[in-house]
Amino acid sequence: MAILPVLRIDQFDNSTHNADVYANIFSDHIRTYHASITKPHKHDFYLVVLFTKGLGIHEIDFKSYNIQPGSLFILRPGQTHYWELSKDIEGYIFFHTESFYKSFFPNNTLSNYPIYYSNYNSQQINLSASDLKNYTIRFEQLYKEYKGEAWHKLNALSNQIESIYIDLSRLYIEQEKDKVHVLPKSMNYVRELEVLIEANYLTLKKPSQYANLLNISTKHLNKIVQNSLGKSSSELINNRIILEAQRLLTHGQINVKEIAYELGYEDPSYFTRFFKTNVGVSPTAFADNYTQD
Repeated sequence: MAILPVLRIDQFDNSTHNADVYANIFSDHIRTYHASITKPHKHDFYLVVLFTKGLGIHEIDFKSYNIQPGSLFILRPGQTHYWELSKDIEGYIFFHTESFYKSFFPNNTLSNYPIYYSNYNSQQINLSASDLKNYTIRFEQLYKEYKGEAWHKLNALSNQIESIYIDLSRLYIEQEKDKVHVLPKSMNYVRELEVLIEANYLTLKKPSQYANLLNISTKHLNKIVQNSLGKSSSELINNRIILEAQRLLTHGQINVKEIAYELGYEDPSYFTRFFKTNVGVSPTAFADNYTQD
């Protein structure tokens, strides 16, 4: 079975003598790493990219986003993505590991920022002209700090990143105010549920099983997820299974029957029906359509 490449942060040149953080002008980043980043891949780090010029398409976990000046994307470790970009593309990019953040902010977690609340957060923030001007200056300052050798460089980088995260979270809440419910206790359950699903989706496929792990009733779990994300617990579980199925169908080298077994289904016919119910087409049709696109 073919496996999507997982890019590690230490594969990228860095100017900090610390392999846990990286920043660059986007055109330079593309020019240097074109072969590895324009094909579907994953990361083992958090990534933020701001586009200031040019157009394109950014696909993240089989969802396509339009790129234009002011498009800003936020990715978590493990997500699959790639982009198709115009030749005049410009912008800034930075990424870092979780350990880099924790080393400077040990009493906080990245999941406390609304931009990182859930896997179902929007991956894109669209900046106004004034916001684009502001963030262009801030990303340029971060890049210059990264390339320089000033005293307490890593401290300065971490503080700049935190400041950007705070302000992006405020923008995110404003842009998604009809969808976002900032309920810390509920979001803690949602985040823990997503972690549990990630670890167990191959074997545990019922909301009641996850409710037991969280020591709450299935009814209460469904209410929390519905109020926080507008989805049911079953949707979260099924969506994670479908995502993995899509990855295997498009980037693996195994057939539908083998994929069914890989995902914990003893009956390939049942898996095919499950996939079609959730995606709208059969697994084979999905793979064919994706290849043609």
